Amino acid sequence: MPALGGTVTLAKFVGTISLGLLTGGSYTISTTTLPPILALPTAQPAHTTFLHLRTLTQRHQILLSTLSTSSLIIAYILSPTAPSASFPSSGHHYASA
Repeated sequence: MPALGGTVTLAKFVGTISLGLLTGGSYTISTTTLPPILALPTAQPAHTTFLHLRTLTQRHQILLSTLSTSSLIIAYILSPTAPSASFPSSGHHYASA
C-alpha cells in the first residue's frame, strides 16, 4: 500500500503545518497586535479596533483549526496498525539477527 502511506504522510504534513500556522498567528496577535490596541487613549476606539481584528482573524483561525484537526485525524485513521508497525509488548521476546 505505498499510496496509502503517501496519503498518511501528506495528511500529517498538512496537519502539522496548519497547526504551526495557527500557533504562529495566535502568538503574533497576542504579542504584536493586542498591546497597541490596549494603548489606545479611550475604550471606544480600542473596542472598535478589537472587534475589527477579531472579525478578520476568526475565519482564518477556524479554517486552520479545522484543517489541522481533520488532517491529523485522517492520518490517524489511515495509519497502519500491523503488529510489525508497533512497539513490542513486554511479554514478547524477539530473536536478534
